[in-house]
Amino acid sequence: MTRVGDGTPPPHLTPRWRDLPRLAVVSAHAYAPPRFPRGPIRGALAPVWLIHLGIQHAAGSVLAIGPSTLAVLQPRRLGLRIRGALVGMLGVLLLLPAVIVPTAVVAFALGNAIAGPTGAGAVAYTVLGAELAILVWQFAHLLTRVRHGVELRRELAILRRTGPWGEIGGLVGGRDGHATRHLVRQTLAWADEQGLGLAAVAANARLRRAYAIGGFHPARPGSPVLLRPPTLPAAARTELLTPGRPTS
Repeated sequence: MTRVGDGTPPPHLTPRWRDLPRLAVVSAHAYAPPRFPRGPIRGALAPVWLIHLGIQHAAGSVLAIGPSTLAVLQPRRLGLRIRGALVGMLGVLLLLPAVIVPTAVVAFALGNAIAGPTGAGAVAYTVLGAELAILVWQFAHLLTRVRHGVELRRELAILRRTGPWGEIGGLVGGRDGHATRHLVRQTLAWADEQGLGLAAVAANARLRRAYAIGGFHPARPGSPVLLRPPTLPAAARTELLTPGRPTS
């Protein structure tokens, strides 16, 4: 298969580091558990997504246009995968005190103002307990998708024996539908230029329909894994249509 480029996303789709906090807030709102209260409280989950986006951005996997973002994960060497996992674990360990300590200080101050010194502790523990419950709720919701993730990676392990395939996911766009559609079109065009096949698992029925419009189809009947086979790059099509031009 002829392949154009080295798989690196184009600069206009690569967000800056300073854009990640905003994208993390958008992701926190989009991937909050069902029936989770709407409003600013969803932003409490943003630090978790900031770590996730930071690790993926360091690997060159995050693509974005405005508030819309997605990730295209391509095969990486085992050493890089282990390093990313270790960084993720370290990030979570640093996240807990970075979130809990300021919350505890504010909660004690608020409790002291509302209930006085004797009731400050009770108010603070209530706030911290609610914060912990929110984090557990979010992680429990994400764990429900583990089975689909395992099936996706099993499919990719087979597909990558035949050519380059990437995993696409984390598609969020806030309220800017135009930016989201533009990002998806740009990403699919880039994948076509690379001869890169894409696999995904849709988070909901609406996103599944959006993937179908983009050319994805189920790996097999009833499978949650959606595939978009690699298309022949334009340069390769030109070579094939020109008599006497060799292809690789």
